[in-house]
Amino acid sequence: MCRESVCERCYWEAEWSVSQGWGRVHIAVTYKAQNKAAAQHAAFGQNKTSWILECDYGDGGQSYSVCHYYRTHTPAPPSPYRRAGAGADGEGVCVYYRVGVCVDRPAGTLSFYSVSDSDTLTLLHTFHTHFTEHTPLCPGFHVYDSSVSLCQLE
Repeated sequence: MCRESVCERCYWEAEWSVSQGWGRVHIAVTYKAQNKAAAQHAAFGQNKTSWILECDYGDGGQSYSVCHYYRTHTPAPPSPYRRAGAGADGEGVCVYYRVGVCVDRPAGTLSFYSVSDSDTLTLLHTFHTHFTEHTPLCPGFHVYDSSVSLCQLE
């Protein structure tokens, strides 16, 4: 989970990549007050205090889902972004994806977008919720055999 919280209305982007083979990234929004005891009992998206976009890439293809409190939906997958290059081991192919996250706390919406090479946003899924806790919301990530970074926006 990030140390910095997001404001009442904000937009941020994350780029994730996976080399040839298998990888998984969970891009989350969670309440900052989610304590360690609660986190041990429920991963991001498996409780009332977090929402995730799950991005899986493997030999069987790609799969994407969004999850909040054990309710899972399958959105259209994001398109590969920008470039493909050599994997971290110098071999294979590394595929990059960019995802946008928009939080509008007063409106009660949290949206995930696929971001194209030309910065076009394609809606993947919108959660309609009541952000009932009065604690800050923060980005969070789980990364498996992949890499993820927050993007600098102009």
